[in-house]
Amino acid sequence: MFKKLKTRFILINMTLLTIVFISIFSFLYFMTNHSINRETNMNIDSLMNNSPKQKPNSGNIVVELDNSGNITNYFVHLNYDMTTVKLQNAINTIYESNKNNGKIKIDDYIYKYEKRSFRFFSKIVLLNITSEESLKIRLIQIFVLAGSISLIFLLIISIYLTNKSIEPIKETFNRQKQFIADASHELKTPLTIIKTNTSLLLSNPEDTI
Repeated sequence: MFKKLKTRFILINMTLLTIVFISIFSFLYFMTNHSINRETNMNIDSLMNNSPKQKPNSGNIVVELDNSGNITNYFVHLNYDMTTVKLQNAINTIYESNKNNGKIKIDDYIYKYEKRSFRFFSKIVLLNITSEESLKIRLIQIFVLAGSISLIFLLIISIYLTNKSIEPIKETFNRQKQFIADASHELKTPLTIIKTNTSLLLSNPEDTI
């Protein structure tokens, strides 16, 4: 009985702690992700609104296309070499898609893009978010590792505290059980005598006491 009670207490404690940890980590990840996305969108808007002659920041691409989807002008400032064919294929994929924004992978880099149509041309901005995506993955890994270690540590504490909490209840129960056993033993002898005398009287109903 006490083993089941102890297991139930531990399960309840660990369930509540797990919910709290997940809620805290989810909130932190959501806020971090929201901040990163907000900054990324601001950078894309800045590049989209800049004049074509301005160079994008390092790792970003700005492309202008005609109404047929052909590249008329582009500005690339990367810390690695990208061939025109790869760029054209990426732009074709973006242009032919029905999405005005999203993510695309070129070589080993991840870009967040936005496509806007103007009167005589279209403009596509690709922002390198490889480091931001790596940061999100590292955050998840850190949260999982920290959460797992914390829950293991709290499980040990929960087991210890549960044992300490149940010990007085267990002791009281054992005392009550012992009292009942002693009382039963003490009452057994007089009850046996009463039962014997009663049986004797009932077997001789016509005799007087």
